[in-house]
Amino acid sequence: MANLKKPLFNIIRYRGTPNKATTKFGLDVERRESIFISEYKKFIPCAPYSDHFVFEVPEKYKGLAGLMCTCGSFAAIVGLSGYEQDASPSGLMLLCHHHAKFGVHATGGTKWI
Repeated sequence: MANLKKPLFNIIRYRGTPNKATTKFGLDVERRESIFISEYKKFIPCAPYSDHFVFEVPEKYKGLAGLMCTCGSFAAIVGLSGYEQDASPSGLMLLCHHHAKFGVHATGGTKWI
């Protein structure tokens, strides 16, 4: 089991395609268009990033957020005001927190304007 006391930013170990990744703690993850959120009793769409994606972390990984981005940041459910430029008809969307706050993923990249 990995030491999860330190934050795990830049968690992609291997990136074969933008649709699959392996985290530093050995979890294979795949891109999904939406994730079922039991508290809302419905599927919430994931932001359509080209270089990273949001995924659900299994409960056995204690100390991590339940939803994360492959850049290493946690993911968040936000309403329309948090992503007006991305637009979703459902009103809610799963976003990478780091990207939403700083305009780039935790791994760096080009900032959107």
